[in-house]
Amino acid sequence: MEGEKDDICAIGQTMAALDLCRGVPVTMKRHHLQTGVGHYGVFSGRRWAQQVYPRVREVIQANEG
Repeated sequence: MEGEKDDICAIGQTMAALDLCRGVPVTMKRHHLQTGVGHYGVFSGRRWAQQVYPRVREVIQANEG
């Protein structure tokens, strides 16, 4: 998860981290760039509840068990 307007972490750092995690299967890796939010907005507020959290929940459910 990354915020389009993040002023702390540059866009692309999540993809770089995923590339470094070679022990994680490609099928378990996801990337999401949330438009209109900064560093903290990714995990709080309306966009978190309506757009980001459903994606997080989907990844968790897909990899349970």
